[in-house]
Amino acid sequence: MEIILILGAVATVAVGGWVYREIFSARGRAKRALRKAPRVPIARARDGELAKLGGTLRLADAPVTAPLTGRPCAFYQTTVEQRRGSGNSSRWVKIIDERDFSKALWIDDGTGQALVELVCPQVVLTMDNHFSSGFLSDAGPELEAFLARHGEASQGWVFNKTLRYREGMLEEGERVTVLGLCRWEPDPDPAAASGAGFRQQAMRLRVVCPAGGELLLSDDPSVV
Repeated sequence: MEIILILGAVATVAVGGWVYREIFSARGRAKRALRKAPRVPIARARDGELAKLGGTLRLADAPVTAPLTGRPCAFYQTTVEQRRGSGNSSRWVKIIDERDFSKALWIDDGTGQALVELVCPQVVLTMDNHFSSGFLSDAGPELEAFLARHGEASQGWVFNKTLRYREGMLEEGERVTVLGLCRWEPDPDPAAASGAGFRQQAMRLRVVCPAGGELLLSDDPSVV
């Protein structure tokens, strides 16, 4: 009976954590908003409209580099959690949450292209790179250097700390979805202007953060 109660308590905590992440957290709210919004082809987006667009990502600016994998990308998030406590009272505590992003990215859905400004975006990432270190498993030099940059170390007083590392990123060629305010504007690219034709102004779509809201961006296939 005692084992059943313990397993039930563990399951309750796990379910509670999932419910918070997927429903009540900022991540959960962003995913619901992205799923709820109907997708609009880029060519049919209207000026001043809050729209959900999707397409293949292309870098528009100098990329940032994800610290654990060393891969160039438009956005990355890297987290480290430490297992603290023992037995039934142990828990994972986030000790590092680092993110960085370039100024903008392009998305292309076949009907057109849109320039997405990355100004304080709310990004829902698939954290698909996982690492760990702990007892009899030393952290590699990349992990150790990342920890040191944040004033942390994998080694405790006697043994290694039990750590797990996760990293997600938005990379060139990846399928992404964005929900933001659409603005049509003259295209400053001379090549676009030369291809627009006589007496015709070349235009481009720019997606920005709506006033008083957030620009939502994700590579999660479930929000397409």
